[in-house]
Amino acid sequence: MRVKSGGSLTLVNVTFNVADNGNIIVEPGGLMNITDKDGDPSTGDGCLINSSKADFIFRVEAEAAFHAANSRFEWSHDFSLQVLSDEAHIANSSFSSGRIELYLEGDGCTVLGNVFGCDYCSLASKGDNKRIVGSTIANGVILVDGGSGNVVEENTVTNNEPRGHGLIFFFSQNTMARGNNVSSCYYGLMAISSSVTVEKCVFSDCKYGLLAAYSRVDAQSCSFTNNT
Repeated sequence: MRVKSGGSLTLVNVTFNVADNGNIIVEPGGLMNITDKDGDPSTGDGCLINSSKADFIFRVEAEAAFHAANSRFEWSHDFSLQVLSDEAHIANSSFSSGRIELYLEGDGCTVLGNVFGCDYCSLASKGDNKRIVGSTIANGVILVDGGSGNVVEENTVTNNEPRGHGLIFFFSQNTMARGNNVSSCYYGLMAISSSVTVEKCVFSDCKYGLLAAYSRVDAQSCSFTNNT
């Protein structure tokens, strides 16, 4: 399925099972909306996008637009959703897939109130000025790789993998981590060659609460409990 330039596709309460030879591509200039009937995530009437195809691609190209709310994305392969566009808003949805559930490359995207359940990297972000807010992550990690002005706020990360981490900032500048609750990780927060302000975060039951390597980390009003 392709949404081409000038095209607009809206899915409401749709179950979309992608066939063995199928992909979903939103091309530059296209718009795709995935949503529910009533705007209430608790009623369960959103969309389900599903594929068991090993090389399935769901990609939103640069200069396209993508909005998803109150829906489910389920895959059994490495990438579930690749967003290269600056215009993307993903809210109150759930992701269940392989290694990387949501990959964001455009600037200014918003990820709000989602649930991630993979066993590797739940959310990987490149680019600037993104807001990753209020999501719940089990057995995964939030990775901010490069970029500037990104905000990671009020997320809950529990990673029971023996060497899994909670928040990773890699060559990321002027980043804000505020109000996150991170537990049962190897490193609660890892900053590599980054500048990060950490405010009102809780790190508990981690092997190490925080690692700063070649980085400037300013931690304010945080709690570190039962970390070694």
